[in-house]
Amino acid sequence: MDSIWKKQFAFFTIWRKRRLLVYGLTAYGMRRYENINNTSDIFLIYPTYSSWYIELFQNKEAKDMRFNMPRCPPFGILYIASYLRSNGYKVDVRDISTEKIKKSEFIIMLEAINPKIVGLSVVSENYVSALQFCEAIKEWNSDTITVLGGPHVTFMDKEVCNNKCVDIVVRNEGELTFLELADYFVGNNFRRKPDSLNDIRGITFSNASGETVRTIKRPFIENLDLLPFPARDLINLDNYLVEGGIITSRGCPGACIFCAASALSGGKYRMRSVDNVLEEIEHLTDVYGCKYIHILDDTFTAVPERTEEFCKKKTEKGLEFKWYCESRVDVGSYDLFKKMADSGCFEVQFGVESGSQEVLRSIRKNVTLEQIENSVRWAREAGISDIICSFIIGHHTDTHDTVQETISFAEHLHYDYGVYPIFSMNTIYPGTYMFKNYEKLGVKIHTTDCNSNLMTSSTISTKYLDRDDIQRYYQIIHENFGKKYIEFEEQKLARRFSCE
Repeated sequence: MDSIWKKQFAFFTIWRKRRLLVYGLTAYGMRRYENINNTSDIFLIYPTYSSWYIELFQNKEAKDMRFNMPRCPPFGILYIASYLRSNGYKVDVRDISTEKIKKSEFIIMLEAINPKIVGLSVVSENYVSALQFCEAIKEWNSDTITVLGGPHVTFMDKEVCNNKCVDIVVRNEGELTFLELADYFVGNNFRRKPDSLNDIRGITFSNASGETVRTIKRPFIENLDLLPFPARDLINLDNYLVEGGIITSRGCPGACIFCAASALSGGKYRMRSVDNVLEEIEHLTDVYGCKYIHILDDTFTAVPERTEEFCKKKTEKGLEFKWYCESRVDVGSYDLFKKMADSGCFEVQFGVESGSQEVLRSIRKNVTLEQIENSVRWAREAGISDIICSFIIGHHTDTHDTVQETISFAEHLHYDYGVYPIFSMNTIYPGTYMFKNYEKLGVKIHTTDCNSNLMTSSTISTKYLDRDDIQRYYQIIHENFGKKYIEFEEQKLARRFSCE
């Protein structure tokens, strides 16, 4: 770690400790599990993105490896935890992606908590790790129920249930389904226990005969305001780069073929009310002292009128915090970005994906290069200081020429508007249109190993680019822009700490 990062993170640690002392929260969300004596009905964990790494930790050279801080907490299990607690269950949460842990330490953790159900939040990157955790849970106590949820297992539920260490998969949203599972396996005197697993909607499991059972779909939660705020007190916010994260909607109105956000929410885009959102932000500022709020929606500006209402009510309430969001370019306008900037929006990210109009059309992005440039220019003129544009290399219609167009367009946005471009490689995730139709699109998948470094390591080839071509272009781009983006992040951290 270079000297700049050492100084910044040292300052970050001191700043957090001082702030927590001011708010009287030194022990708030900072429990050490070695000293836990209380058991919980349910243990929710977010697995690490890799295997146990026991041998790796014992390697002298590896002991000095720097594990990057996760960007934000695992809100999926934090929402489930708060919903279960509001219905009378004792819940514990552990985000294991924030630490190095040995299998023996995990077993000690299980002994201390002694859960009846262990739920694991699973994305493609931690799927293999999640199975290893499930195996360890069953080794510890074969009667403990293992429940997996999240985007990867939602779309691969039957395959996942072929693993003997997995008891149940929860598909799509987890709050209501997990509560019924808790009622069934743990019991609650205030509600009727489901008669059988077949009566619980939205799950997949293997029955006594070894047959895979998929119960009927569960309707999505229409009124998100009814959900309690995420149980942030069950985690250590010091472990995250973004302590002021918040989710104000679910789903995405877009239909990009490489993204599963819309499918995961049943093709619906649902929003919390602005009043409910600001109430949670006030909780973050008052209780945790957060002055920077990161809105983590797939696209916060999808309904411009709601964004404008947010800006207006924030100002009327006199709330002092800076904020970040992601936006689509096709809803952008100077007036919208000006209202956002005036209400404290300091950073916006646009999903650009390509610098080729033909490629944008083929991936169903439904935006134009003109809209992209207009929104970038308007955001800059409106006073939003930090603008990020994300790109993907290796779309199914990408050619050598279109990749060059994308690189040139990114350079144009960077040098003419001060945009910071970030790049990833096209990765085929379960639940996407690409996943279901990759052969039809002329894509060849070279590996389905979920331990691969997804989005930064090429796993596919197309009709026009082979796997090595995609990897080579990514390396060239990383050399051109990688250092600039690191400098950009360092400047943001320095500004943030100096303002605190």
